[in-house]
Amino acid sequence: MKFRFVLGLWLSAASSLAFAQQVLVEESFSETTAPGFLILSDATLTANTVDSPGTGWLRLTGLSSPSGTGVGGAIYDTAFASTNGIQVTFDYATYGGNGADGLTFFLIDGSTTNPALGTGGGALGYAGTSDGSSPGVTNGYIGLALDEFGNFAGPGAGSCNEIPCNGGVGVSIRGSGDTNDPNGFNLLSYTPFSVPTGSRAGARPVRLTITPAPAVTLTLEIDSGSGFQTIVNALDITSANFSTQAPIPPTFKLGFAGSIGGLNNIHEIRNLRVTQAGLTVTPNPLDFGGVEVGTSATRTVLVENTSVFDIQVSSVTPPAAPFSRVGGSCPAAPFTVTANSSCTIDYAFAPGATGPASQTLSITSDAPSSPDDFELRGTGTQAQVSVSPDPLDFGTQEVGTTSAPQSVTITNTGTADLTVSSSLDAAGQFGNAGGTCPAAPFTLTPGASCDRAYVFQPMTTGPQPQTITLQSNAPTSPDAINLAGTGIQAVLAVAPNPLDFGGQEVGTTSAPASITLSNSGSADLNVSAIDAASAPFSTVGGSCGAAASSALTFRSAEPPLASVTVETALAVPTS
Repeated sequence: MKFRFVLGLWLSAASSLAFAQQVLVEESFSETTAPGFLILSDATLTANTVDSPGTGWLRLTGLSSPSGTGVGGAIYDTAFASTNGIQVTFDYATYGGNGADGLTFFLIDGSTTNPALGTGGGALGYAGTSDGSSPGVTNGYIGLALDEFGNFAGPGAGSCNEIPCNGGVGVSIRGSGDTNDPNGFNLLSYTPFSVPTGSRAGARPVRLTITPAPAVTLTLEIDSGSGFQTIVNALDITSANFSTQAPIPPTFKLGFAGSIGGLNNIHEIRNLRVTQAGLTVTPNPLDFGGVEVGTSATRTVLVENTSVFDIQVSSVTPPAAPFSRVGGSCPAAPFTVTANSSCTIDYAFAPGATGPASQTLSITSDAPSSPDDFELRGTGTQAQVSVSPDPLDFGTQEVGTTSAPQSVTITNTGTADLTVSSSLDAAGQFGNAGGTCPAAPFTLTPGASCDRAYVFQPMTTGPQPQTITLQSNAPTSPDAINLAGTGIQAVLAVAPNPLDFGGQEVGTTSAPASITLSNSGSADLNVSAIDAASAPFSTVGGSCGAAASSALTFRSAEPPLASVTVETALAVPTS
């Protein structure tokens, strides 16, 4: 895998580019502590002295040196991989004195324990003296100086085996070296530049970029108030270009240093932020929400490279059912997401069952954030119909009459909206009697219900079932609303008819003979009166009671047949 190291050094939060994820360090230096930092020699947090908590700076040097070394610094004592792209933002200010010496930002080998600063004065806390009598920083790799007095690029601070050390106020870069190595800390670059800011208010943005191997180059830009100006452009800082450069170590630690000598200035740092380069995937998770079983929904993720270097994507985990990739502008892997660009991937969710589903996919690349995971999630939903009661039974109802209304309740017991598309009207021997269900088509949300009222109005006797078809988007469609009822009717039977007494001698009375009244129907027969027999016949008894008696009820013919008898006698005929 190719080496990737990205470092952007910015001195103003307002100037920072949007950078991808994974903040390694976020330290304003405005409070009374700076967790993770070794505060060395003359360096102090001004919130403990001259400023109130919340308004402080990291002061590398003041106008005098309490330690007598003339140097102060801070090292973040946590290593990060040298293959990781990072950007660093901070504010710097130099002011208040008579003009010396300057400050440095540096990287050291991340395996270093108990690191020490370099020499003060013109060495600016990074380099040592050229004769090795005073040490440089422990295991230094690269040091970038904002040199107010011009000695960092001179022959006294470090070696001059790469380019001549002539000195001068400006931006200078020295390479790798360790403590008292007389051949280390070689000058690699010098560019004239006016360093002092004059006040805290004049703090300047700086942007430092180091590209990935094998062509590791350094570009430095500084904004003096009218936009960024390129000071160092694509300087190759590898041993391929500078033979004295050490191999890049597996990890780095970063630090700042400042120094004063016979002259002095206040050197301060604030609002440090260190972030890794990489990809971001948004939204994450990619949530499809509820999707009806048997249908499909499509959503899009944005794969974004907000760093200053191209990122090579080697693979993207393919999704499995019920998820699938259906398009997007990102090509099939491998592909490149160029600097400050993005592409999209479209995914579909087609649930085959109800309930939640999720998958975690990964984008593997040469970005330090790799693998970048993102989640697909969704829930399969489905409408379900419940009809209650089933059947809606009206019992018995006399033919030619209308029952009281009864209701059936339709409920969506599923997890998706239920759309009813068919009419729920009854016909024939059942009628419609309103209810809360609107005219079709209508929708019931999950858990919602409505009712439909019907009446039974039989025109014939016997069971009268009716099924109303309920068409919907439920998987059981078509469902049924079952109506039931039985038409009933009374039927009067008289037997024997006629009632024949045969011959009877005049003046005599026959033996009683009976006729039977029966209800052979299925409804109660209500008899309001029975005419009395008139001469020469007379009513003499029976279970129906006397002639012109009160109304009688003959129960319906649910076997045996209900019946009563009327006995009639024949009086003696007169002729």
